[in-house]
Amino acid sequence: MAMIPAKCTQCGANLQVDNTKEAGICNSCGTAFITEKAINNYNITNNINVANATINITGGDIDNFLIRAQQYEEHGDYETAKEYYNRILDIDAKHEIAKVKVFDLDKLYIGKVKVSKQDIATIESYIRKGEKITAIKITKELSGLGLADAKHYVDNFDTIDKRMPQNYSYQGDPSIKTNSSNGGCYVATCVYGSYDCPQVWTLRRYRDDTLASTWYGRAFIHTYYAISPTIVKWFGNTQWFKQLWRNKLDKMVSNLRSNGVEDAPYQDKDWR
Repeated sequence: MAMIPAKCTQCGANLQVDNTKEAGICNSCGTAFITEKAINNYNITNNINVANATINITGGDIDNFLIRAQQYEEHGDYETAKEYYNRILDIDAKHEIAKVKVFDLDKLYIGKVKVSKQDIATIESYIRKGEKITAIKITKELSGLGLADAKHYVDNFDTIDKRMPQNYSYQGDPSIKTNSSNGGCYVATCVYGSYDCPQVWTLRRYRDDTLASTWYGRAFIHTYYAISPTIVKWFGNTQWFKQLWRNKLDKMVSNLRSNGVEDAPYQDKDWR
């Protein structure tokens, strides 16, 4: 039995496969794979002869790579998504979707404005040096945000997901106002830096479709909305508060997604 290196076409895990068999099961993700495709996947990512400027590609499923890239992108794993888009470009350097996506994934956001990684690095350098006023000024110039929103961006720099646009509804401190008729996800919005981001979309769906479907769920929501704005106002600018709730919310969001709650853009329901 000849065992040769391969790579799972679903999760990318390195494998050792029997090339006399047509298929197998990945030990990492439990997904079935076609042996030939798993071997080709390994060859695409590993058999590169830089010295002779040649790439040994014995095959490769562009459609599958595209699906995987989009899945990782949807779940916020942008670095892995970019790797898959680059694999597509290794096979077809003119692939339009992959070219655009690689370019876009090199960009970050301040508010809803795309900026370069170097711009973000410049802001971060001033923050680390304690020159927040300069950091806020640069943030305003790059994004067109108002003073309060630029200050919020700088104050919450470490917790904001810069890969996603941020829908600023803050006016000064984080006693958050949103466009929702039902109220806002105050703690989640404070932690993730935006009312419109994949994590908060997931939580809002859970609120509207699950919690709000029962009287005790609605009672919990009303109680939460009664006390959370004050809690966020008191502690929303502290790092310990954001880290504490980030860990809890990340686990909750992950469990909800595993149970089928989507993280696509969402419009609040009026459940009252």
